[in-house]
Amino acid sequence: MATISIIRVENPAEKAEISAHILHALPDWFGLPDSTQKYIDDSRNMPFFAAVREGQAVGFAALKATSPCAGEIYVMGVLPAYHRSGISAPGCMVNSAC
Repeated sequence: MATISIIRVENPAEKAEISAHILHALPDWFGLPDSTQKYIDDSRNMPFFAAVREGQAVGFAALKATSPCAGEIYVMGVLPAYHRSGISAPGCMVNSAC
């Protein structure tokens, strides 16, 4: 299996494209169109990390600052084919932000 890399994404349009692609692949978790669109729109302006395999994003996490010293995962998703692969394990994408 090819290596999965975690990268920081800066371009708002690219953030929206990645989050839309992945969230729309997860209808059991993100099945309300208005709510899903809000996640996509909001993630454009947040710190954003993508798990990339062979040039394609297979997961992402958008982070929201809750204070000057703390934050939370605002939204994250992993394509179904990569569930249980460790991409979203504590520390994988989030530690890339530190």
